[in-house]
Amino acid sequence: MPTVNPTGFSAAFDSSNVEMAFARESTWGTIPASVGQGIRLLGESLTETRSRTRPAEINSTGQASAALTTKVEAGGAINIGISPGATAATYGTYDQLFLGMLNAGGSGAGEWSVPVKVVAAGATSLAVTAPGTISASPSGGISLDGAATGYPGITRIAGTWFADNYQVGDWIKCTGFTLTNAATIGTTAAPKYWRIVGMATDGKKIAIDGPGMSSILAVAADTAGIVESGGSIRNGTNTHSYTFEKKVATGKYLAYPGTYISGGSLSASLGGFVEGSLSLLAKGETTGPTSAAGGAPGGDGSHSVFTADAYTAAPTAKIIDTISGIGMAALGYDNTGSGAWSWADVLTTGSALASVLQGFNVNITKNNARQQFGIGDTNAKGIGKGTFQADGKMQMYFSDFTLYAKYKAEATFVVSFRLMNSAGKGYFITMPGVTLMNPNIVAGGPDTDMVADFTLEANPGFSTPVALVGNLVTTTGAEMSPYTMSMTRF
Repeated sequence: MPTVNPTGFSAAFDSSNVEMAFARESTWGTIPASVGQGIRLLGESLTETRSRTRPAEINSTGQASAALTTKVEAGGAINIGISPGATAATYGTYDQLFLGMLNAGGSGAGEWSVPVKVVAAGATSLAVTAPGTISASPSGGISLDGAATGYPGITRIAGTWFADNYQVGDWIKCTGFTLTNAATIGTTAAPKYWRIVGMATDGKKIAIDGPGMSSILAVAADTAGIVESGGSIRNGTNTHSYTFEKKVATGKYLAYPGTYISGGSLSASLGGFVEGSLSLLAKGETTGPTSAAGGAPGGDGSHSVFTADAYTAAPTAKIIDTISGIGMAALGYDNTGSGAWSWADVLTTGSALASVLQGFNVNITKNNARQQFGIGDTNAKGIGKGTFQADGKMQMYFSDFTLYAKYKAEATFVVSFRLMNSAGKGYFITMPGVTLMNPNIVAGGPDTDMVADFTLEANPGFSTPVALVGNLVTTTGAEMSPYTMSMTRF
């Protein structure tokens, strides 16, 4: 009896065998000499479309003139499930794409910042301080509003937070603390995450904020605590381009050099998981080389345009779920009133709002992103990067008027979503200048739950109320530049 599948039993390639990979380009449209990085794929629509036109000739033949090709466009979208990898190589799979999604960087900085651990040991102590006034002593907390009810802080004895590139607006991870009230700040068994909301002028003290912040009490210096910054990016002015490739079957490759990420989305909903979508514009579509991997594209497609036919494996860890993997950290700093900023303005008192979150989505659009065409070539000659804009939705059970009141006042506040797997790897998505708009609160029928569907209007802003920006301290100017969206990874 035959022990293998019979030949010719299928009339088409099977989509279950499709693989997608990419590599970043150093020159737009030039395929990099590297192995393609595999992507965990939910679906894709990359394709080529030809525009044809018929000259409107006046003739007596009774038939239309022959059509002519005037433009060839390539692009589409890919849908992915977010699953941070187990190793540094696979963890960075989506990080490279997020750079392009945010046009990350500015003034030459186009990569994720390097995480730095600050470990308390011996004379290098970390002092967790209760709310108070700015002081050179580890016993004083940090007040951004000039009142005694300012924010708690973390003070280091040796070195400065400035020197280790800790920035206002970024998230930090605290673990290993053993002092009084350690469970509040973060222990080995239960790490905690906090946002940096200010720094002392000497760079030795950071003010922190987050759910549970009001429970921090004055404590002595700790010699076992660890503070870790996550790598972070913010939307900027840099352009990143990629070569994408689609392996439709063994020995059948289609490539898309000069690909620009023209938009995207990140979302999670009840009963689902964390997923994303990236919109792509490419220079053109081509088949892979004929003789060997890494050869000239445009052959019979039997090999990859990358240096190997086999791709670096995509992450295989579980996709982040919406039960244990999603944390809501919407920190509401109302700028419509007095501008005073204190912990009482935080909308969250735990890991979620008073209303039950059902789902969210964040959409990135690059308005007027486009392929640039010219006479003499059917493929694009360049890419117009467009203008970055972000917005989204947030769905929750309607059970109180806290957020509704913010909508009526057109208040501006920080919205942050935490996406983590069980190993503590994942991302914080933060938009520092959100205005809630147009909640859809309706009774759709009998015996149904009332749901508020808020629009998130993300505007350029700061990680602190605008009225208090002058109180921040910076050495690079990055904290003083308004931005629309940031991502921090751990």
